[in-house]
Amino acid sequence: MMMKDQIKGLALLLALFAAGWLCAGESELQARLIPETVASGECFELALSSASGEAPELLQMPDFPSQGRSHRSETTMQTTRITVSYRFLAGAPGDYTIGPLPVRLGGKTLRTPALKLKIVNSDAPELPGNDSVFARGFFPDHQRRDYYVGEEIPLFLQVFYPADGSCRLRLSYPEIQIGKSIFRDYRAENPEQPHFARPTESRQRIDGRVFHRIGFQSAFRPLAPGKLKVTADIQSTLLVPRNDRRRDFFDDFFSGNSYRS
Repeated sequence: MMMKDQIKGLALLLALFAAGWLCAGESELQARLIPETVASGECFELALSSASGEAPELLQMPDFPSQGRSHRSETTMQTTRITVSYRFLAGAPGDYTIGPLPVRLGGKTLRTPALKLKIVNSDAPELPGNDSVFARGFFPDHQRRDYYVGEEIPLFLQVFYPADGSCRLRLSYPEIQIGKSIFRDYRAENPEQPHFARPTESRQRIDGRVFHRIGFQSAFRPLAPGKLKVTADIQSTLLVPRNDRRRDFFDDFFSGNSYRS
């Protein structure tokens, strides 16, 4: 699936897909569907996560064929988060509500929130559509509005998507229209695209969620006076997990064929 977005002036907006952690009634437990929209005949996961040091155990299965489960743990700053993911096979297209479901966590029994699942036809282009994948564009000096002819103006574009594995992005270099201006030559640093430095990748927490960030740095010099209008197009391919009952979970995760565009 291809998308094209445009910035005008200082703003760049790129809207797409994904899902976030949904907190259960207790802060010790988090529950999430991966993905929230799935094609009929493919698998989705109900992921239960806790930083209590105990492994969550689902006590009641939803009404979908079970495809097994996986277990992983992450330790940071003396805190161990354990995630148990239950896999299910998506059935007929429609809108479903999963839960609340009872979960055993140590000596407690907690409940997940009611999670919304959408199942679409396998050939449907429909995918989740909130603001979990987006982009921003900015000049470093946000307060400045006037520049001199011939002065170099740095420009930064950043694309964000969830760092939780619910999707991946393949991006082309942005195509920037800057009127009567010339780009800085980055050829010595980045022979692949002389108008940009090499892309950078990092993670950033925004509003409590962790995002993967891809950054593009460029710079240009205006050649004539007047009002400067900057626009940019980004071509990208969104990849979402392709799960089916014939593949092992870890094969799905690490295989390049486990994602569909």
